[in-house]
Amino acid sequence: MRRSIQTVAAAALLLLLSCSQDKGEEKPATPAEKPAAPAVTGESAAPAGEPAASEEPKSTQCADFAACRDGCAERKASTCLRMQGRARKPDRAEAEKLAARLCDAGHPEACHVQSLQLEGKRGQKALTRACELGYGQSCIQVAAKTKDRAKADLLHRRGLASLEKNCRQQEDPYACTGLAKAALAPPADEQADPARARWHYNKACDLGDEDACYELARMNVESPARNVALLDRACELGQPIACARIGDHYAEGKLVRKSMERAAASWKLACDSEAEGAHAACDSLAAALLDGRLPRDEARAAELKKRGQELAGSQKQK
Repeated sequence: MRRSIQTVAAAALLLLLSCSQDKGEEKPATPAEKPAAPAVTGESAAPAGEPAASEEPKSTQCADFAACRDGCAERKASTCLRMQGRARKPDRAEAEKLAARLCDAGHPEACHVQSLQLEGKRGQKALTRACELGYGQSCIQVAAKTKDRAKADLLHRRGLASLEKNCRQQEDPYACTGLAKAALAPPADEQADPARARWHYNKACDLGDEDACYELARMNVESPARNVALLDRACELGQPIACARIGDHYAEGKLVRKSMERAAASWKLACDSEAEGAHAACDSLAAALLDGRLPRDEARAAELKKRGQELAGSQKQK
C-alpha cells in the first residue's frame, strides 16, 4: 500500500509542478528508512474482554467519495461515515440524498450521517432515529443531551454495548473510535480512561480510520518518532491536517529523511481539502515554490495563496 501511495504522491507532484525534477534532487525515503508503523500491541494492554489488536494495518474500506458512496449504498459498515468525510462541495447533495433514502429504509449508520448533515431539530431527530435503530455512537450522543438520569444511563450503556459488538465482531473502525471517545468523555460520575482510549484508537487506526490515527498522534507526547509514524499513517489514509503536519516534517528533515517531493505531495493533499486549518498547507507549498526548495513557479504559488485565503475566510465564517 505504501508503495502505491508513493507512486500517487510522485504523480501528484509532477502534475502540480508541470515540470521535470532536477536529476540531483533527493529521492524520497524508502519505507525501510521511514519510522516504523505504529506498533499497536505495544501501546497498552487490551481492555478486559477485548481481543488483541493486529499489528498489521488493514486496508481502508473505501478510498474516495465514489467508492464510499457505493459501499454506503450496499450498507457496508463505516462506509456511509467515510462517504460523509470524503464529500466535497460538489458531492454533498448526492451524499445527503443517499443518506436520507437509506435512513428512511432503516439503515442506522445512514441516519447518523444524516444527523451530521442536518441542523437543529432535524439533525436531532435523525440522531434519535439512528439510536432507535441501534447505532451506538448516536445513543451515546443522545444520552449526553438527556436530562433524565436513569434514561441517559440506559442509553449510554446501550450505546457502549453496540459499539463494543461492532468494534469486536464487525471490525468497524468507527465503532472502535467511538469507544475511544467514550473512554475520554464518560458520564459525569465516571473517570476518563486514557489507556483504554489509546487501545481503541490503535485498533481503529489499524482498521483504517484516519482520524483515529491522528487523535492517537495528538495523545502521544513521549515518542516523537512514533508521533511522526502515526501522522504519516493518518495522511496515507486521507486525514488532511495530518498531511499538513507530516509535510512540515518532510520539509524539515529532522525526524524523517528530508524529501521536498513528499512534503509537496502531503501539503497538496491538505490544501485540496476543506478541513479547518488546511490553509496553512497551502501557504507552506506556496512558500516552497518561491524560495527555491521546489522548482520556482510564481503562478502556481499565487493560486495556492489565494486558495489558502479562501479556506481561512470560510473557516472564520463558521
